[in-house]
Amino acid sequence: MEDVTQSLFDRKCQQESEAKCNRPSGQPYNRTTKLLVGELLFMLLIMTLIFPFFLFSLSSTVGIATLPHTLKLAIYMGRSQQIFEAYVTRSDLIQLSDEDYLNISATFDNIEAADTIFDAFKVEDIVVVKWSPHSMTTWDISPGSKEELLEDLENEDPFTFRLEIQYTHVGHGGQQSNRVFAQTSDLAPLPNAERQNLIDIVKAKTDTSTLRLLPLIFPKFLKIDKEGRPEVLSMMEHLEVTRIIHDKNQSLDGADDDDVPPDPNKLRNLLLTLRRSKAAWWQLSEECTILDDNYVYYLTNLAHNDWDFLVLYLFNERVFSNAMNFMTQGGIMGLYLIYFLVVVNIIRGFRGDIEEISINDLPNSSKVLRVNERMFWKRFFLVYILVHFGRNAWKSTLRAT
Repeated sequence: MEDVTQSLFDRKCQQESEAKCNRPSGQPYNRTTKLLVGELLFMLLIMTLIFPFFLFSLSSTVGIATLPHTLKLAIYMGRSQQIFEAYVTRSDLIQLSDEDYLNISATFDNIEAADTIFDAFKVEDIVVVKWSPHSMTTWDISPGSKEELLEDLENEDPFTFRLEIQYTHVGHGGQQSNRVFAQTSDLAPLPNAERQNLIDIVKAKTDTSTLRLLPLIFPKFLKIDKEGRPEVLSMMEHLEVTRIIHDKNQSLDGADDDDVPPDPNKLRNLLLTLRRSKAAWWQLSEECTILDDNYVYYLTNLAHNDWDFLVLYLFNERVFSNAMNFMTQGGIMGLYLIYFLVVVNIIRGFRGDIEEISINDLPNSSKVLRVNERMFWKRFFLVYILVHFGRNAWKSTLRAT
């Protein structure tokens, strides 16, 4: 049976080869033709291997510029007391002109890290966000919550302020995801002049002009990558900042990284004021002083930098369009998996299936059928003798046949 199966398979392979190759076997191909075909196949293999890396490396060029939707700025005081809230919609984002782009790039042209950033981001990838310094909501706090807040301020534990920037990111293929950038800043326990100042503000013992400093909490330059993850950019390099208390940089998954020290080249100080009229609300502003070298050298004449607003420069990485998303959404490994499946299907296409071979494809098919029939009855007879009459009778019958 093995010989018959092998003959069937060899015959089918021969028929498929004759059907696919119109050239008789044994005749050599032209040497030039073989070299050309081999070089083309080799180049195709090399391009197939490097295409995923090439495609993803050019995403900043072949991708499309994307801007986040509504951006919310919020400040939380203590455990969960939200004291400030401001919004900017997509239509309010300021797109840079060519002159603005030249102004910003020339301002930081002496910083090596900034050169790399402006090589990766073009004018259409950078937008300016301007939040109002006045909170959209009033500060309403119950007497009980106010007492708890004062207890937190007067105890010996650090008192935390938390800044959040919430936005909707439009990723590959137009997929939207909600993202949050968070930064915290702690006040040292009493005796601390600024902490005591805040206690007096909450108790309404001071006038509305009193300011409270939030050190190194506001990102001036923020990058959003393809997946929507935020990263604070270090665009400045002067370190003349004296009022640094404590800072923690919080990632998207909510885990604090206490090992990252506060960086005055990345973050800015904010001034917090409680305004009172018929109602009370909080006001935020960025600290501007001639004692701050980063302010003097970089931010004073920066395009669209308005000290009457909270200004953020947003750098957005490009994403792939809907047409390319089906290839890129799986990443580099996804593309290589597609290649593997395609190659496997091509190789399987060269194989002949035994189930599709007909006995009539063989020469002398009637003779083959007779041989198979005799073999079947012989095997059946020998098995019957072995089962019913024992091994000795089976051996005798086998010698006789």
